[in-house]
Amino acid sequence: MSRYQLGWVDVALDQYVALSPEHQHLIDHRLAQLLDHPDDAYCSYDKSSDHWATTDSARAGLIVYIFRIGRPRLVVLRSSTRAGPDRHRGPTRLLQHVDADPMREVTSRSGGGRRDPA
Repeated sequence: MSRYQLGWVDVALDQYVALSPEHQHLIDHRLAQLLDHPDDAYCSYDKSSDHWATTDSARAGLIVYIFRIGRPRLVVLRSSTRAGPDRHRGPTRLLQHVDADPMREVTSRSGGGRRDPA
């Protein structure tokens, strides 16, 4: 079981669902790693913004996120690839998202066809 639960802000979610299935898979793979070790050697921390950043599993895209030690949530703030969105809209599972406070409890989004990338 992962140490952290995954949450998304709307912007990151919109960026994710706009990616091709191949790019989504790369981000999914890296997020699975981050849920166990969100501060591994391949991540960088920006103290001024309090955000973490890393690349996807093929180093083709960027993931910007936040997490707090002792709080079981990792929230994706941005997800993109160098090529940008493919405009593919083929999500696969129900997505969770976070509103104004990304560290609060994640709630399921109703309707809209959003899917869970994790």
